[in-house]
Amino acid sequence: MLSQKLLLIPLLMLAFACQKKSQGEKQDSTKTSNTTKTIKTIDRPPPTKQYKKIVTIGKTVTQIVFALGEGKKVVAVDRKSSNDSLPLVGYGRILRSELVLKHEPDLVLSDIEGSSEEIMNDVAAEDIDYIRYHNSPSIDSTKALIREIAWRLNKKPAGEKLIASIDSTINTIPDIKKGRKDTVRVMYVLARGVNLVAAGQKTAGDAIIRLAIAKNATNALAIEGMKRLTPEVMMRANPDYILMSDKSWNSVASKIFEIPALFDSRARRLGRIIHMDEHALTGFGLDTPKAAAELCKKLYK
Repeated sequence: MLSQKLLLIPLLMLAFACQKKSQGEKQDSTKTSNTTKTIKTIDRPPPTKQYKKIVTIGKTVTQIVFALGEGKKVVAVDRKSSNDSLPLVGYGRILRSELVLKHEPDLVLSDIEGSSEEIMNDVAAEDIDYIRYHNSPSIDSTKALIREIAWRLNKKPAGEKLIASIDSTINTIPDIKKGRKDTVRVMYVLARGVNLVAAGQKTAGDAIIRLAIAKNATNALAIEGMKRLTPEVMMRANPDYILMSDKSWNSVASKIFEIPALFDSRARRLGRIIHMDEHALTGFGLDTPKAAAELCKKLYK
């Protein structure tokens, strides 16, 4: 019988799973199928199942599987992942069950945005373990995700080594700012079609700014989530720096000069506009710690 589970992982990382229990597998919950489970990512017995063919959906998930040394087992990835040698299965709305099933995996690992519950159920009905993860925008969540995937693939030592590397990079950031008593104000701007939005609190943009030991300029407006960028918002926030992804920069660079009022700020007047890889900035994957350190260098050079 297939069991559908909601796995609540410590450190704000949620995993959604639909998988068949292996014969004789030790239960990690006090509840049965179709219920909510709380699992521990530390001090659990190793899994009894050994996977041979894995499909990964989501760049961070794929990064982790390869970094754990299990890339040889990956038979297909999504369109957002950066491994050109593997077949593609699609992501989000363009993902189809048949695209996954044709590779005959025994495990699918996906981020929550990459595959719908309907796709998960369709694939799991074919006796395939299908796990969906929600990685919140924090380093703690990233480390919890690493531990969970490392446990499932029986690669705990490799997972802890990966986490140690992340901690090492994060610990360099305060030294980068050392000697600067001020804290710069940064606005993260995202292009959404023809609209521009600014990142308020409780967003990935806010998280990367804080990780680089800077202040979110939109704190002056006390907003949460993404807010449409207007001349008033920019004027009140008046950031020292404007931060964008490369993708957003490429789509709106001309507007910075065509609509100066929209970007009228200390940042624009001083030419302080920084653009970096989007996933590194806001994906909170394995490249985010390095991106935060690089951002800190740019802000406090």
